[in-house]
Amino acid sequence: MPRRIIIIGGVAGGMSAATRLRRLDESAIITVFEQGAYTGFANCGIPYALGKVHELLSDRDAKYVCVIEAGFIGIEVAENLRKLGLAVSIVEYGSHIFPPIDGEMAEILHSELRDNGIQLFLNESAQKIDKSRITLSSGLVLPADLVILAAGVRARTGLAKQAGLVLGATGVSVNTHMQTSDPDIYAVGDMVETQNNITEKPAMLAMAGPANRQGRMAADHICGKTVNYRGNVGTSVCQVFGLTLGFVGLSTQVLRQLGHDPLSITVHPPDHAGYFPGSHTMTIRLAFRKETGQIMGAQIIGKAGVDKRIDVLATAMQFGSTVFDLEHLELGYAPPYGSAKDAVNMAGFVASNVLRGGCKIVHAEQLTREKLDELQVVDVRSPEEFARGHLHQAVNLPLNNLRQQLATLDRSRSTMVYCQVGYRGYLAYCILKQFGFDVVNLDGGFKTVVQGGCQSLHS
Repeated sequence: MPRRIIIIGGVAGGMSAATRLRRLDESAIITVFEQGAYTGFANCGIPYALGKVHELLSDRDAKYVCVIEAGFIGIEVAENLRKLGLAVSIVEYGSHIFPPIDGEMAEILHSELRDNGIQLFLNESAQKIDKSRITLSSGLVLPADLVILAAGVRARTGLAKQAGLVLGATGVSVNTHMQTSDPDIYAVGDMVETQNNITEKPAMLAMAGPANRQGRMAADHICGKTVNYRGNVGTSVCQVFGLTLGFVGLSTQVLRQLGHDPLSITVHPPDHAGYFPGSHTMTIRLAFRKETGQIMGAQIIGKAGVDKRIDVLATAMQFGSTVFDLEHLELGYAPPYGSAKDAVNMAGFVASNVLRGGCKIVHAEQLTREKLDELQVVDVRSPEEFARGHLHQAVNLPLNNLRQQLATLDRSRSTMVYCQVGYRGYLAYCILKQFGFDVVNLDGGFKTVVQGGCQSLHS
């Protein structure tokens, strides 16, 4: 008796299941229902395929586009419409784009969008859409020949509810075989809740990679194979004009909202050896458990090499690795591709140093002008760097002269040192600590302050 299998939905998860089933069982009767005209297409490519939209805008002699919400789809659409020569505005309800990442990291992308001619309207929402304009919650009116809603997805669970299946807070509940509460009904993709491996709680994850793997695993289990879905760490990558954002796990801000108390560090390593032509710095923020060093999340922004590093960190997280493990990773190295101490190694070195007590750090978001007034703030960069901008109340004692100028500092005061990206600040920290100072180093250096939009802290 051949297996009879009905699949509802013929895109990522559905077609992965269908094709896997056929490979495993030549006699199975497989029926796929898809409401659209196409099956097995790449949803993720839609923001880059804007031909019909371009034709529509040309027919209307349109110039202005407004994109509502600034997640992955919204940013990808906005960039490609801007490249078509249109005036693009983005309206985001939150305080920054890509809400899952930290605000200080998002500020880097805000600058990139604005530098490429995109207007950002943050902490705003659309209240009214008319024929050629949109009214925001603040009362501001924007011209808009076309409005694109990119507000994300929500699981459609009506059919599952009618079938009496158990539902979670964000989707259909499934076990590790992708079975629902009815063992003869499987569910995969954007509509299901699977384990988030950081929180160890079920959650919906609307991503193509997990959907494809879940479809394959459901097919395997239907055909009698013993497989288990291992949950998610949530790995993403996105182009933002000349920059790339890589993200895995949970951000520091989200972790705190969920009741965790993570530690984090920020580093600015090169994408490959600095002496080799074409090297660019990237910004890496790593969140980890203070008790064990287990990695809980990572965010990377840079011009090149981001996808490689975020994949390394995602792989490490899937095996429960700690920041101490990052110190020991042996990664491919040649000057055009990386550094002898890779960017991921560097993040591990800094995080491990913090956990072992080798360096106390303070984060830019913890500082205020009043806090700087209380501290003895020492800038150990060169006089030329100091002249281009420095923290409020800072004195300039270049690292090379620091030992000779210790007498100018007050040992009784709490001291904060900083440099451009953190390394020279760490060297200064080591010197002052051994001379009896109560000292901290500014995480990520002055660059992190400037990138994070902390204008009140510097001049």
